[in-house]
Amino acid sequence: MLLSFFISAYAVVIAALYFFLPLYLQGVLGFSGGEIGLLYGVLSLNALVAAFPVGVVGDRHPARWLTRLGLMGTALSLVGLAGAVRFWPFLLVFFAFGLSLQLFRQSLDIMLFKDDAPVGAARRFGVYNAWRMGGMTAGILLGGLALHFFSFPQTFVLLAALLLALGGLTWRLPLTRGRPTPLLQYSRDFLSAPVLFFAAWLFLFTMHWGAEGTSLGLFLKKNLGLSPLGVGCYLAG
Repeated sequence: MLLSFFISAYAVVIAALYFFLPLYLQGVLGFSGGEIGLLYGVLSLNALVAAFPVGVVGDRHPARWLTRLGLMGTALSLVGLAGAVRFWPFLLVFFAFGLSLQLFRQSLDIMLFKDDAPVGAARRFGVYNAWRMGGMTAGILLGGLALHFFSFPQTFVLLAALLLALGGLTWRLPLTRGRPTPLLQYSRDFLSAPVLFFAAWLFLFTMHWGAEGTSLGLFLKKNLGLSPLGVGCYLAG
C-alpha cells in the first residue's frame, strides 16, 4: 500500500504542473510557443536519458535509494523553477526536474515489478495504477485550487515541501535485492519481437501527450475563458 501511496504522490506533482505550466510560461514569463514546446520536448527526452541507467542501477542496488534521490532532486528543482525567470536557466533547471521525476517514478516501478509474491500480481498492478490515476485527478484539482490562491512560484515551493516530507517515509519502502544482469542481455531483451511491438504501440499512443501538455491548458484558458481553478475542474472531470 505504501508503494501505491508514493505513486499517487508522484501523480499529484506531475498533474499539478503538467497542464498548468504553459499558463505560467506564456502569461507570466513571456515564453514563446516554440520555447514552451522545447521545454516539454526536453521533459520527454528525460525518459530516454534516464530509463536505461536507472534500470541498470535498480538491478544492482535497492531501488528505494533511487526514490530518495528522486525526491530530493525533484524538490530542489522545484525550488529552482520558482526562482528562474529567463528561458535558458529555466530550461536547465527543467531538465534536472525531469530527470529527478523519472528517477522517482522508475524506482517505484522497479519495486513493483520486483515483487516476487507468487499470487495476486494482477491485483497489485491494478491497485497501483488506480492510485496513480487517483493521484492525477487529485493533482489536477489541487493544482487548480493552489493557483487560485497562490502564485506559480509559491505552488512550486509547496510541492517541494510535500516531496521533502515524503522523504521521511522512504525507509519503509520494499528493500529490493540487487540482481546484476549482463549489459548485453538488456539489448537482447529489448530487440525481442513482443517488446518491439509493445514499444511501437506505446509510441503511437503517446503522440497526443505533446499537444495536451503544451496547448490544452492555454486553449481552455483563452478559448473557453476558464480560470486555473476552472481548468483544474474541467480536466479532473
